[in-house]
Amino acid sequence: DTLLILGANPVYSAPSDVKFAEALKKVKNTIHLGLYDDETGSLCQWHLPESHFLEAWSDVRSFDGTTTIVQPLI
Repeated sequence: DTLLILGANPVYSAPSDVKFAEALKKVKNTIHLGLYDDETGSLCQWHLPESHFLEAWSDVRSFDGTTTIVQPLI
């Protein structure tokens, strides 16, 4: 009933004989999570914008083993 597509664009990248766009139209609920409103996002009922790595909190480890928190830049 529901198809959730995470960070991919199968309408563009799937082989042409798969006909993913036609199959996508048959699914009752379609949700796309991605950085861009691309071919797949435009065919889905919902497009959720994914946060860019500069917009998200994170953590990193430096070369000497020290860990720290990364604050969003934007």
